[in-house]
Amino acid sequence: MSQKVITIGSSIGAVFPKALVDELEFIPGQEISVSAEGPDRIVIERKRRTNPSTAQSANLVKWAAAYVEKYRKDFEALADK
Repeated sequence: MSQKVITIGSSIGAVFPKALVDELEFIPGQEISVSAEGPDRIVIERKRRTNPSTAQSANLVKWAAAYVEKYRKDFEALADK
């Protein structure tokens, strides 16, 4: 597959086709490593996914608890059906 290098603000980049994104299971925001092996070869490696930090987990728990409390009556009504 062939892609063109495009201008993105004052930088340049290339867009990954959807088929490749799906095959490699890339997700938005995921970090990748890009390196050159000579003038005509670029290597792109997906960085390993890491577990969320303790701070991120704590924030998620706070958000979920607030969400459940906000909609508690609705959840209870659904549970009775």
